[in-house]
Amino acid sequence: MKKPDKYPDSIQLEKLIQAFLEKRHDSMSHACTGSPLTCLNVNELEIMNILAAKGALTMGNLTDSSGLAMSTLTGITNKLVSRNLLKRSRDNDDRRIVRVGLTETGLEAWKLRGAARKTVSHDILSGLTRDEQAEFLRLLEKIVTD
Repeated sequence: MKKPDKYPDSIQLEKLIQAFLEKRHDSMSHACTGSPLTCLNVNELEIMNILAAKGALTMGNLTDSSGLAMSTLTGITNKLVSRNLLKRSRDNDDRRIVRVGLTETGLEAWKLRGAARKTVSHDILSGLTRDEQAEFLRLLEKIVTD
């Protein structure tokens, strides 16, 4: 005899989460059309996020902050430098030390992405009343923190 599913709506939940993520992804893609960040992967976006928050870092510090291997980080950095989103600079006191930071283009693109994220969040929640939004956020927080 088949054991009953402890969570009978788990398949529906998976489908809804997938649909929600696809809607958010499509909205972000649309909001960021033309941005140099649109074709970056998760690791590349995470490197941009770390540098936007912390400022220029040495490659060693960036490796520590990101949890990525130095070889992976070097490839990501090369790609982002070639797109003029990051710049490398040598330390004035020790020329062996290389710092990586956002270029002006990278910083502006990152600020636009932040604004686009707010717009997308607003658009996604706009179909709900204020009370429904509050309840949705309360439940989402409960799911994430439990």
